[in-house]
Amino acid sequence: MNISALKNNVDPNSTQLTGSPAPDKKYALDVVEHTTDLIYEQVGSTLYVGTAAVGSQTSQAVWKIFRLLNGRLSYASNDYNQIWDNRSALDYE
Repeated sequence: MNISALKNNVDPNSTQLTGSPAPDKKYALDVVEHTTDLIYEQVGSTLYVGTAAVGSQTSQAVWKIFRLLNGRLSYASNDYNQIWDNRSALDYE
């Protein structure tokens, strides 16, 4: 289905996502709230990427950070417990 066809089949009063047409033959779309921030920085050949809840400060220990260096992806932690401001000094696994 192309975008024009989808737009013509959307129920504007619905916030539910259905995998098939609603009873009136119009598709219903879910309204998705943005809940995660993504931040990145490239320093030379190193790319740092971090994710955290929307509105998080870079000085808070609430970030999940990974580094891409020489084609190798490594995480500072698998948890949301890092400080973005310290990304270059972190130990990456």
